[in-house]
Amino acid sequence: MSMAPTDKLKNLFKYGWVILDSENLKYTNKLKINIFKKVQKIFKIKNNNPDYVLNNFHKVVKNLGEVELNEKKVKLIRSISKNEILIDLIYKSIKSTLTDLLGNDLLVQRTINIVIQPPNDNNPTFPHRDAPPNSFYEIVLWIPLVDCDSTKSMYLINLQDTKNSLDKLNKKDAKWNKFINNFKEKKKFPKIKFGQILIFLPYVFHGSEKNKTNETRFSLNIRFKSLFTPSGKKFPLHFFRIFKISKFTDMAIENSKKENK
Repeated sequence: MSMAPTDKLKNLFKYGWVILDSENLKYTNKLKINIFKKVQKIFKIKNNNPDYVLNNFHKVVKNLGEVELNEKKVKLIRSISKNEILIDLIYKSIKSTLTDLLGNDLLVQRTINIVIQPPNDNNPTFPHRDAPPNSFYEIVLWIPLVDCDSTKSMYLINLQDTKNSLDKLNKKDAKWNKFINNFKEKKKFPKIKFGQILIFLPYVFHGSEKNKTNETRFSLNIRFKSLFTPSGKKFPLHFFRIFKISKFTDMAIENSKKENK
């Protein structure tokens, strides 16, 4: 018997984020293998073990100069970011949950974001919220290609702590450093394995810290929203594209065109 959406997603509604198992590992594995092959090709890696290469990426590419390494990273990100096959594999990995949350008429972010964070990388992501300016009606999917825990993962601040922090920030004498300190102890670093997907709301604070583990983090993130919900301050079709339209909506569009001729 399948789990009711309210049970499966109760932590999303309570805390602002939830970790779910992939609904179809076949597609999640294809996603990982497709990206691994791109990594192999661009970085000319002979090792055929995706788990070893992705977790130890910093060791595998250690002989590359900084300029060449960055050029190849940019090439990899461009290769992945607008790949519709990869977007479809993400969707199929979590299809029923997306339908439960957003329905059958979907927009998807035009680009897949990929993060490669080696050990001791000095470019963590500062705490932030996507909405605003993004839409409050989006959901964010965070998909690890390797097992992530502690500072190899990202962090989130739950809904109530986000609200409390914002209340303090809105005071006249509020200072950013004090604001950051207010929720320093509230950060949660999800322990998430490959084959699981983190879904979070765009209006909770999130970010990352210096990766203090001895492995590289490879992760993807992408956003979905219903076609018929508000789009925030960004022009929707610059940031999103139409991904799925239900038969009902398609019929309505066609018949309304005929009526309005």
